[in-house]
Amino acid sequence: MSKFFLKCLPFTVGIFFTVAFVFLLHEFVRGFDYEDMEFTIEVLPYLGMSFLCALVGIPSVIFGINRLSERQP
Repeated sequence: MSKFFLKCLPFTVGIFFTVAFVFLLHEFVRGFDYEDMEFTIEVLPYLGMSFLCALVGIPSVIFGINRLSERQP
């Protein structure tokens, strides 16, 4: 049970960060306003955090899929 949990952990964490990436990017796009650029600057941290979540989440999902698809003797 413990080995299987540790094997699934990178995939699970990757999914979490990928979903956070989508939500944060959505908040940035929703708050983007060409007419009020001061407000757009206020939502700029959403863009930065979304890219950080993507940098962690997407490779974790790929690594997790690779780890789950390994054959065991």
